[in-house]
Amino acid sequence: MRRPAFAIESAMDELARALHMDPLELRRRNIVRPGEPLLAMQEGPDDVTFTEDGLAKCIDLVDEAMARTADQPPPGPGWLVGAGVASSLHETAPPTEHLSEAWVTLGDDLVYELAVGTVEFGEGTSTAHVQIAAHQLGTTPSRIRLVQSDTDRTGSDTGAFASAGLFVAGNAVLRAANAVRDRILEFAAAHTGEHLVMCSMEDESVRCGDRRVPLAELVAAARARGIRFTAARKAYGSPRSVTSNTQGFRIPAYAGIPRTEVLLVDSADSVGPLRSKGIAECCINPVAPAPANALHDATGVRFRALPLTPERIYRRLGDSAPVTTGRRT
Repeated sequence: MRRPAFAIESAMDELARALHMDPLELRRRNIVRPGEPLLAMQEGPDDVTFTEDGLAKCIDLVDEAMARTADQPPPGPGWLVGAGVASSLHETAPPTEHLSEAWVTLGDDLVYELAVGTVEFGEGTSTAHVQIAAHQLGTTPSRIRLVQSDTDRTGSDTGAFASAGLFVAGNAVLRAANAVRDRILEFAAAHTGEHLVMCSMEDESVRCGDRRVPLAELVAAARARGIRFTAARKAYGSPRSVTSNTQGFRIPAYAGIPRTEVLLVDSADSVGPLRSKGIAECCINPVAPAPANALHDATGVRFRALPLTPERIYRRLGDSAPVTTGRRT
């Protein structure tokens, strides 16, 4: 995805300059908005669902941030200053039959075991899965025991790529936790003689009407009847959701790198677990074209190959006409 993004976003920058238009404004006018089909997707528009105009919000935030530094002078004579931007839409889950399964079991120690087939790559999916389960079960993360990537103890999972660790596996966790919660509440209602609607989870107990029933009592009563509070549920990568990202980039000085300002858009997903969405790969896609566009803005030279090493930049500048002034968009 990174290579197509580099090519497309570089071409968008060239098109904006040919039209004498601000590159961000060109992107703003060509956003695919909720309700419009994503014609580039082979599966058709029904496979991808998004309900908020997140990319427009991203572009606006970057536009405002870039404007704050637009008039800063170069750090010294001989410097060329350039600004570059790039955007990305990323679907959370690949265009395949992506599957994830989660199991949730309330043990005799009153700790919920959450078994998920996916793995943790460092993005925080393990934390998210525990938080999702705890939220649905009305408890704290300390009472969730996570088991991951153990083929003896977990269900199937296609893999933690394309943000599927949160989106697909997270939905499986959500559904399994909901199923266990519903079984506990149904048993508690029958155990107390209360209506189901009067029962709710309260950490280590269930409140049914005016009565607070400890989970230990319910687990013991269920075990006496051969009942276990456990459930397994599956989730699939369709329909997919969309994550948005826009990056703006300041050349020139090493002193300004790697200073990064992260601006978050408040948006919610229509099909993700608890309306959440993954952002993993989306943040990577516009990284390369943004500085490449800034290099063109500063030097007038278009860089069409990666990586943007000092040697490659120097060679391209040497092959082009002498550059004496920088340009800003």
